[in-house]
Amino acid sequence: MDPPPSILSLPNELLTIIVVAGQHDCGTHTPTAHKSEWILSHVSRRFRNVVIGTPGLWTNIEVRFAEDSYEHRFAEVLKLYLQRSNPLTMNVSVSLGILDDGVATLAEWLLQVAPEINRIESLSVVLRSIQDDFSLEFAPLRHLAAPNLLNLEIINLSYIRTARCPLQLFSAGAPNLSSVRMDGFFPHPAPPWISSLATLKIDGEHFLEDDDKIIYLSMFQTQSLCLVNLSIDLYKVDLPPTSVRVPSLASLAISIDHADDDFLMWQNVAFFDCPALTQLTVVGTHGDQVFNSLFNAPGPRFKLPPGMSFPLLHTLSFILKPIDGCDCEDTEGMTPPTRTHFPKTTPFPALTSLILYNQCYTTHLVREMLMGTHALPWPYFKTLTLCPLKHTSDVRMVIEEAFQRSVPKLRLCPSLFCPENGVGA
Repeated sequence: MDPPPSILSLPNELLTIIVVAGQHDCGTHTPTAHKSEWILSHVSRRFRNVVIGTPGLWTNIEVRFAEDSYEHRFAEVLKLYLQRSNPLTMNVSVSLGILDDGVATLAEWLLQVAPEINRIESLSVVLRSIQDDFSLEFAPLRHLAAPNLLNLEIINLSYIRTARCPLQLFSAGAPNLSSVRMDGFFPHPAPPWISSLATLKIDGEHFLEDDDKIIYLSMFQTQSLCLVNLSIDLYKVDLPPTSVRVPSLASLAISIDHADDDFLMWQNVAFFDCPALTQLTVVGTHGDQVFNSLFNAPGPRFKLPPGMSFPLLHTLSFILKPIDGCDCEDTEGMTPPTRTHFPKTTPFPALTSLILYNQCYTTHLVREMLMGTHALPWPYFKTLTLCPLKHTSDVRMVIEEAFQRSVPKLRLCPSLFCPENGVGA
């Protein structure tokens, strides 16, 4: 009987498949030394020759400076991946941790990456820095062309919330760029690659000054011809009176000042004229705003901007970040919202799903939706998703009572509940 074959005798193609499977199991954010291409390249000389000689195993470059500890190792790992992946396209991700000299390291890292920009499909930079000017650090990318770049992500986890960090990137063009996310930064107005974007996400309070905002926001109308998904922070931005029309936009997420009233909230939404919009998310809302918006329009406290309508909108989300906090229900003198007007029309005739995350007065909203004396104004409504962080027992009681009636489909998110009356966080 022949002895079973040794792993050392496996064909090269099977070794490659094993490495790829290990990469999928590891996922992202795995330390370099634990990645399958590194481990198996040290098993034997034959393994090493196969792994190093297969460029496709080195196309996902992920280096985290905080874990690789030393700057020389950081640069060495990056250099090896750039060499071994050649000539294939690659995905590059770097995280600079919380080191004081992280910004200097960023500049050196970009100098290494810049010559290979033609091969990069996805570029992600995540750093922590309190400085407010990154023009020198990102200078290596300023005048480059990135013909194969599809996704760009630049995030500062420690940016000053009043800082303005405009970045000029790829001024020679990035014709295939389809997705951009900037957190703590924003691009200079009218970058040459804006017309090809399908997804744009810009986070960061006070990211615009008064002199820039009209030029910047009008860019969506004049140049964002393919934009499908837009997420933008409009915290304390005084919008111009005329709206911008983005016919291609299907998903819109805006962040507003959580102290805004009902009308200002919808002014921010109505600024974007999006006839094809199917999903709308408003971050920074309170439950009484939502109640009046859904059930009391038009009324003395709430009035939709003239002509505002979302004929194709099927998913509507209202969110308050936990960091913003809300004590409305626990503050003496605050009055729960009540239904006083019964509009015959709705700006959301196709609505099928409503999501309420961390909203005060969730109990009152649920009671009105599930047990109100008047029918819901949305004939196709199916799903109500609740993520309450307070008064969960009250919400539960209303739901249990409503189960005796015909109710829409409910989707609860218990992992987001606060510990209260036995409900786990």
